[in-house]
Amino acid sequence: MDCADAGDKEIGPHTDLTSARNVRDATHWIVPVSDTSYSTTGAILGFAAITEVGTGLLLMTDPVIVVWLLMGVDVAGIGILLGRCFGIALVALGLACWPSGPRAPIKSPGFRAMLTYNALIALYLAYLRLVGHQGGLLLWPAVLLHALIALLLIWMWHRYERAKAGNR
Repeated sequence: MDCADAGDKEIGPHTDLTSARNVRDATHWIVPVSDTSYSTTGAILGFAAITEVGTGLLLMTDPVIVVWLLMGVDVAGIGILLGRCFGIALVALGLACWPSGPRAPIKSPGFRAMLTYNALIALYLAYLRLVGHQGGLLLWPAVLLHALIALLLIWMWHRYERAKAGNR
């Protein structure tokens, strides 16, 4: 389909970008992605953010139980302090990645951060179980949850890239 036939709109100082499907300026295209894609991305990011904030709050409150459930070992001393520090970091990650509305941008730093974190933590936790022979009651569910979130985010990114390629 030719771009001129797609109902393009020129960007001006008073252009309403919320209603435009295809918008272009002299050098860039803004790729139209359906409202469903935006709301799905926002829902996935929102779920991931809530999960991380909840885990962070649990770690800040009682790192001993969280470590025991995940790793199956007791923690004391500096381990409790580091667990609380990790809890603070998870709360910050969750809040920073919280979608600012139903239209969560796939190219946003929050999207990339949540994708990177979930992919790497899933791999690391699986490594701890398979190679380090560590693991508690909730280790495999945590691996699966983080892997699922990472895969859903990758799937949304792939849909976005496919839609962008289809518009060229």
